[in-house]
Amino acid sequence: MKVTAEQLIKQIATEIILGIAPEYKQRNMTARAVEIADDKAEGTATEEDIAESNLIRQTWAHITAIRDKSNELEAVYNGEISRHEQKEISDSLRSLA
Repeated sequence: MKVTAEQLIKQIATEIILGIAPEYKQRNMTARAVEIADDKAEGTATEEDIAESNLIRQTWAHITAIRDKSNELEAVYNGEISRHEQKEISDSLRSLA
């Protein structure tokens, strides 16, 4: 079966990102980050809130790095790709997991 670069890159990036944080966790992190931001603005954020905020930021930075790498690879590879190129793409993205 022929695979395009875009298909492979999106598949691998999605797999890695969902392994880090399934979609429901991503939504929960976003909602929680808003709550913590509100608490910070009101001066009611606790040390636990700050620690949780830092963890959310770290997780989101990891996901963003994978998305950035995915975009970079899509700009480099076009159309159908060889087995060798498939491995290069896979190794490059999986190194960020």
